[in-house]
Amino acid sequence: ELTKDIQLESLHQLMDGRFEALEFMIKEPVEGVTNVPLKQLKIKQDILVATIVHKDKVIIPSGNDKFESGDTLILIAKGNHQIDDIKDILK
Repeated sequence: ELTKDIQLESLHQLMDGRFEALEFMIKEPVEGVTNVPLKQLKIKQDILVATIVHKDKVIIPSGNDKFESGDTLILIAKGNHQIDDIKDILK
């Protein structure tokens, strides 16, 4: 079941489909995902959190940054991952 508080805004295939760039909008808090430092999230191998846009500020994230309601996320994932929901990035 998809989390209704997260919306996949766009998906772009890169390098002949070997990688995907995904844009997610976090509308509401998601337990276990939002307000947790990235270094504490167990993100699957081959998935990169490239950018967090928080209140029109572009953040190249470090381990101490967090996803918050209203944020837009840009993820880069190897093409073998099926990501329909933000929770799909977790192990």
